[in-house]
Amino acid sequence: LLVYLLLWRLTYGADVPSAQVALRDLPQGTGLSKRAVQEALARLAKRRLIEVARDGIIAVAVYTVLQPWRRR
Repeated sequence: LLVYLLLWRLTYGADVPSAQVALRDLPQGTGLSKRAVQEALARLAKRRLIEVARDGIIAVAVYTVLQPWRRR
């Protein structure tokens, strides 16, 4: 939940559709460990609450927060 809320703040809170965030910045914003953030990101992506896009393996990820409960 903390990771989702942080990503929501970086996207909808800033009125942008997606945010490019380095993995090392997410633990600082949530107070969680890096591993806990990685697990949360995987869980959120699996549940289709976020989309993660990368240009390459070592590229900084671009996160898009999804709201599947909202009608468009």
